[in-house]
Amino acid sequence: MGFISEILWNTDIQMIIQIDKVVELRSLGV
Repeated sequence: MGFISEILWNTDIQMIIQIDKVVELRSLGV
């Protein structure tokens, strides 16, 4: 169970990082 939750946690972080990048690009008007 700890292993699965760790994978989900890492996936959540990667998604958040990607969203942050998209927001940055949009704010730059790209």
